[in-house]
Amino acid sequence: MIAGYDIPAQATSALVPFAITWEGHRYVLVPLTPKPPQLSNRKLDPATAKYRREAYARRTFVNRSRGRGSSDLKLQGYRVQAFALVEKPSPRLLTGYFVKFPGAPNVLELHASQFRGGGLQPRPCTPDYAACPAPESEHEVVVPPDRGLDTALTTAWEKVGQKWSSEVRVVERRR
Repeated sequence: MIAGYDIPAQATSALVPFAITWEGHRYVLVPLTPKPPQLSNRKLDPATAKYRREAYARRTFVNRSRGRGSSDLKLQGYRVQAFALVEKPSPRLLTGYFVKFPGAPNVLELHASQFRGGGLQPRPCTPDYAACPAPESEHEVVVPPDRGLDTALTTAWEKVGQKWSSEVRVVERRR
């Protein structure tokens, strides 16, 4: 099961994406964002860059469940503004981060990570990662006020997803 923990008392809704797995005889919470995102600061004023650092890259959220029989359950990860799962070209986690202070329309920086080998630790797509090459420049998703942030990520992925995968080439051989 994959879910997002909504962080209470935040100015804008923020989530920590995680998975629930069964290991041995107990449930385990697996963070899907265990490391801080590599956010772009290109063309951002200092106040906005600081806002993004504080909102996403500097904070690790830790929650320990105190319920009966769940003392070992803890969730640790970095927050995102929105996330979605896609299957093509392979299972990927899409995450979105506000580019500027929230407003209408909202603008998200799109990141993708690839699930590999049946594991739940997605590896970020980067320009130098052959299994999941990301474009050199970042993609921004402009979200109109009447659209949800998570559905906007999947809509944007339909438009740019092919740029995040290696081209398949067919070469004819002469006999």
